[in-house]
Order: sequence, then C-alpha cells, then structure tokens
Amino acid sequence: MLFLLEGVALEDFSGFLTHTQHHLNQEYFISDILLSYFSEHNFLIKWFISDRMKPCDFPQIKNGRLHNEERYRPYFPVPVGKRFHYLCNSGFVTASRRYWGFIHCTARGWRPAVPCVRQCVFHKVENGESPYRQIPYSQGESAKVKCYPGYSLPNGQDTVTCTENGWSPQLKCIRVNKVGPCDQPPELLNGEVKGTKKEEYSHDDVVEYVCNPRYLLKGPNKIQCVDGKWTTLPICVGSTGKCGPPPPIDNGDITSFPLPIYAPSSSVEYQCKYLYQLQGNKKITCRNGEWSEPPKCLHPCVISEEIMERHNITLRWIENQKLYIKSGDYAEFQCKSGYRQTNTRPPLRTLCIDGHIDFPSCSIYMINSKDE
Repeated sequence: MLFLLEGVALEDFSGFLTHTQHHLNQEYFISDILLSYFSEHNFLIKWFISDRMKPCDFPQIKNGRLHNEERYRPYFPVPVGKRFHYLCNSGFVTASRRYWGFIHCTARGWRPAVPCVRQCVFHKVENGESPYRQIPYSQGESAKVKCYPGYSLPNGQDTVTCTENGWSPQLKCIRVNKVGPCDQPPELLNGEVKGTKKEEYSHDDVVEYVCNPRYLLKGPNKIQCVDGKWTTLPICVGSTGKCGPPPPIDNGDITSFPLPIYAPSSSVEYQCKYLYQLQGNKKITCRNGEWSEPPKCLHPCVISEEIMERHNITLRWIENQKLYIKSGDYAEFQCKSGYRQTNTRPPLRTLCIDGHIDFPSCSIYMINSKDE
C-alpha cells in the first residue's frame, strides 16, 4: 500500500491511514503512531515506524511539586497533551520566572525539562563589595565581585555563579598570602604627604597626609599599603562649607556618580536595592561642610512554603503568591483546609516591618458531634 504525505511517498506500510496527519520537523504523527524519515538530496532514503508514544508517569519535579499532587497522583500515567500546574520551593522559580507554571506531557517526556530554577539574591560579601542590581540573578548567571585589598575569592576568581545550590563559590573573600609592594602614594588634591617620600613602599607601610592652609581633612589622615594597593585616600575640603563624598548606606547607593568634593547646597539622591524599602528623605544636602541625615533601606520579608506549612496557613490570593514582600506591604493569609484560627492576634492580614512579619497560626478544626 502506498501513502502520500505532503508529496512524500510512504511505501511498504501496512495498515490504514484514518487520522489527521501533522508535520513536525521530518516527523509525522498518525494518531499516536510516530512516522519518521531521513532524506538526502531531496530523495527518500528510509522510513521507519517508532513505538507508540508513551504516556507520562508522575513527574519528579526537583525543587518543586505539582499543585494538589496527591489529588492527581492516582490518574497517572497520563497521555501526551496533558498539562498540570506546578510550583517551586522557596528560592526557586518556574522556567517562566514566576511562582506558578505549567508542566506539559509531550512525546519526548515532561517539558520544561528543568521546571524549577534557582534565584540568587546578593547579600553582603564578606571582605568585599556587593554589586548593585535591582533584580535577582537566575541559575547560570554570573556576577563580578570586588574583594577588599589583600583578599580574593577562592582560586583567584573574580566572579560567582548562581547554581542550583546557591552562589558558587560562596560570597566570601579570603585573605591571600601573596603580598606585593605599592607604587608611590597618590597625590592629594589641596594636600600633600607629610614628611619625605620613600623610593619603595612595602606591604603594611603607612603614609600620612596633611591639607593645605584653609582646607580641612575628611577621613583618616593615613593610608596603608595592602598587597600592592593603597587604602582609601582622604580628601581636603575647603573651610568655606564644602562637603566630601556622601555617606554610604546599607543596601543602597546614590543615583549619581560620586565626586570627591561637593559645593555648599549641593544635593544627591539615594536609591535602595531591589525589594528594599527606602525610609526617610531620599535627598540629602551639603550644609556648612556636613551632609544632612541620609535615608535607610528597610529589609524585605520572606514568605516561604516551610514557614506557612509550620503555621498551617497559605496565601489567600493564589495569583499574588510572593516569595518576598517590601517593608510596609501587607500579606494576607488563610487557614489550610480543615484548620481555623484560634487567636485573632496576629491577624490573617499582617504587615511586613523591616524584614520582620508576625505569621498567624491555625489549628486543626475538630467538629463536635453535637454540631453534626
């Protein structure tokens, strides 16, 4: 019997073609039978018929699970074309970078192949500086780390990578044994090195600076040679009310490029890292040689599956599931099925305050026989 599919002949095929044919990358699906061919120079070389497409067993989702998995487990295996809601554990997101997603049964198994991917948030780098970024890093992404002088990441690396198990290597700069000399100490604007300069400067050597008349020194008056680099240079500020660099804040930075000296009445603005909430005036002003009070960046709150499981609660609005919420935002919970809240404090709608949230608790609801 001879069949023709889109101009290509099928020979030596026994059976009847009774279902709609679908073309996909040199593969034809006749119901649940897969026909594949190989061609060379527009000539048919070989046809073969694969096994029937296998149904999908219950998916083993690493770092996640099916939604209501116990409810659906008895219905497995399922045919190709079925899809299910799934969610990821704390610290992981779906392939579409959301809390919820769909996993599909295909002829080649479950897709996406990696349903849950890690998200890494930059916390403080020990003995180093944290790069500023508003959004978390996804599994496979890398970030540069700047260690303090005399410190380095393991094996001399300068990058860390977000992996399934978190940052690799860890966000920790370690002391390096190798030390080297420093170049001549840097020039100080409106100031100079106190005493006579040396021809060479070794590790741990110290240099002292003084400012010119009518200028005041801001910062330590000494710098040190540490593994071939000088520590931070002070600045000399005019006594007419100029200011030095704006003060640093935790989990935030200024929005403009920092300058060594700011004129009186100059102002700068601050912004916080992603999910951190700014408290106070975002703008500070230079007055009489001093900056006004800088703002603070309040920590976000973490809502994890483990914490909610401990308290027998879930987030009330499924479509608004969050892993992190900003300080000042509310989270609304509900008791798990078969549970109810025994105490009204804390309430089911509760406020995140600088990284802290009072989680409500629910207890199992025992039905009294008199109530039945």
